[in-house]
Amino acid sequence: VTDQSQQSPCLGEINSTMSIFVPDNCIDLTSVDERKRLLDLFAQEEYGVRPRACAKKLAYRVCETKRFDTFCGQHTQMLYGEFAMDFYVWTPADFDKPLRTFVCPLHPAAYRNKDFWHDPQAIVDYVPIKQITDSGVAVVMLLSGSVADDAPGGETSGIFAAMGCRRTLRSWGVISAWAWAASKVADYLVSDKRFDRKHIAVAGHSRSGKTALWAALPISKQTAPHQVQSRCAFQTQAAHGHRLLQSAKADITK
Repeated sequence: VTDQSQQSPCLGEINSTMSIFVPDNCIDLTSVDERKRLLDLFAQEEYGVRPRACAKKLAYRVCETKRFDTFCGQHTQMLYGEFAMDFYVWTPADFDKPLRTFVCPLHPAAYRNKDFWHDPQAIVDYVPIKQITDSGVAVVMLLSGSVADDAPGGETSGIFAAMGCRRTLRSWGVISAWAWAASKVADYLVSDKRFDRKHIAVAGHSRSGKTALWAALPISKQTAPHQVQSRCAFQTQAAHGHRLLQSAKADITK
């Protein structure tokens, strides 16, 4: 006998009580033991175990800054020795307090063949930069392809090659490397007084959604991961009048 009360709603029905940010049956990650158990589980069975230490320290280099109409851009490189990983910081042109910030690891498919540095509108289907910054929020785009390739053999490319990582059955993979880089971008933001260190969210779509979760969860309880399920990251927000952005802003201000 099937319990009808436990069946999923029919296709097309909408449960108006559901929230993508506050699940009905969420795991209590404020529990230190539960948090450690889940992190160990995902590290061992899903994303791989990251190296405990790096041979070299990371450095950050601002390559170029640019002002557009109502917002500013900053191209920055994160350096591990001679190996460079690229991210772009977008802020409102004028603001009077530290900015709440999204870090968005972007899959190469999101930015390939798009000259967003000269024309930010070119990437509006993934990151509507003007719409976000006009709301008084900063957004940082990490080019994940500059960290490691999303292709067969990617686990020996980019940062893996730079670090000279020896592969084992439990070694970290490409998504874990992207997540590591996103967490180091968050470290950069924490050191910069323009940004509110207590209100940083990591957001991503599809594989970058997994990256966002794995980047944010090991860091601290104050870093909020947002995994976007729409076809393009932030497309829901662009189509529905800032609802995603407003929800996320409310979530990271709790």
